[in-house]
Amino acid sequence: MTHTPTTAAIAVCNNYSFTDEEGQEDPTKITITLTVDFNGLAGRVGLAVTFPFNATMAQKQAAVRQACNSALNNGGEPNVTLTNATIQIVGLPV
Repeated sequence: MTHTPTTAAIAVCNNYSFTDEEGQEDPTKITITLTVDFNGLAGRVGLAVTFPFNATMAQKQAAVRQACNSALNNGGEPNVTLTNATIQIVGLPV
């Protein structure tokens, strides 16, 4: 059975906390949980993303995009790269 390659994703942000990548309290960072639904082979995955508290929207989007692409590459689609235009991000803090 063949699978359609992934061409888009919906990333839903939730569970915000002032913690670092290791889960330790850090008032200068925000960690969010992403639930990402890919429209192809990768399906649904859960990810954690951390960025500085004062990150710009572009930096936050880049962190989400990088996490999504890493999940795709580790999930069996190494030649797929999604962009801001192909990842719909829901709930990203301003």
